[in-house]
Amino acid sequence: MDALRAEAVRLAKAGDWGANAADLNTRILAVDPNDVTALTRRGRCHYERGDLDTAKKDYKRALGLDPTNRIAGNFLAKITGPTSVRDSQATQRERERVAAKSRRKSAEYKARRRRTLAFDLAEKQRKEAADYRRTERLTSFEEALDLGVAARESRDYQLAIEAFRQAFRLDTSRYDVIVRLAATHRANKEPGEARRLYEWVLEREESRAALVGLAAVHRDQKSPVEACALYRKALSKDPHDRHALVGLAGALSDLGLREQAVRTFEKADVPGEDSGCEGIRRDRAQTGAATPNSREPR
Repeated sequence: MDALRAEAVRLAKAGDWGANAADLNTRILAVDPNDVTALTRRGRCHYERGDLDTAKKDYKRALGLDPTNRIAGNFLAKITGPTSVRDSQATQRERERVAAKSRRKSAEYKARRRRTLAFDLAEKQRKEAADYRRTERLTSFEEALDLGVAARESRDYQLAIEAFRQAFRLDTSRYDVIVRLAATHRANKEPGEARRLYEWVLEREESRAALVGLAAVHRDQKSPVEACALYRKALSKDPHDRHALVGLAGALSDLGLREQAVRTFEKADVPGEDSGCEGIRRDRAQTGAATPNSREPR
C-alpha cells in the first residue's frame, strides 16, 4: 500500500495525470475508500483528460470527507463555475482541446522541473525552519484551536486557516471550528470559500453563528435581501443576538430602509466605542418622522 501511494505521489509531482496515475489511485481507493488525497489525485487525472463529470464526482466525495480540502474545492469551482468548459453545449472538439492543453502543460512542467529543483530545496528548508507554522505537528485539539484564534487576532490569516484545519482534523465533531475557518476566509477576502464552508455546516446542523456568517458574506457580495432573510432566521433562534441585530441593521440600511435600520440597531445596544456602526448612528441622528411607504423585505 505504501509503495502504491509513493508511486502515485511521484507521478503527481511529475505532472503525469495519465491512465497509469488514475489506475494507481483507484487501487489505493479500493483498499481505503476514504483516502481524500487519492480522491483528489484521481479527480485531477479525470480533469486533465477532459472527463469532467467523473472528476466532479471525485472532488465532491473528497469534500464530503474533508470540507477544508482546498484542492478539491478549487477544482470543483473550475468545473461548475461560469468560466468552466463544462456546459450543456460542450463539444468533443473542446474536450480534446482541453486534454491537449493539459498534455502540453505536463510536458512543459517536466522540462522546467530540473531547473526548479534548487529553488524547491531552498523553499523546503525555509519552511522547515519555521516550525511554528507547521501546524501538522500539532496533536492537541486545544493547541491547534488556540493557535488559530491567536493568529486570526494578529491578522496572520494563512496561519489561522492552517491551524483551524488541523484542529478540525483532530476533532471532526467540532463544526464550530469550521465556522471559525469560514470567518477567517472571509476576513482574508475569500468570500467564495467562506460561503462554501458556512453552507457545509448548515447542511449538518442549525448553527446560529453559521447563519450570521453566511448573511455577512451575502452582504459583502451586495445581496442585502438574502442577508436580511438569514439574519432574521438567526434572530428567530436568539432575538438578542447582537451580531445578527447589527448585521440586519446594516443590510436594511443597504436597502435604503433607514427607519427600520435605526430601530433594529437600537435593539442591539452597541457600545459607543464600536467603530463599525457610525453610518447607522448618523442615520439615527438624522432620522425624523417615519417614512409611510418604507417597507422591510420579507
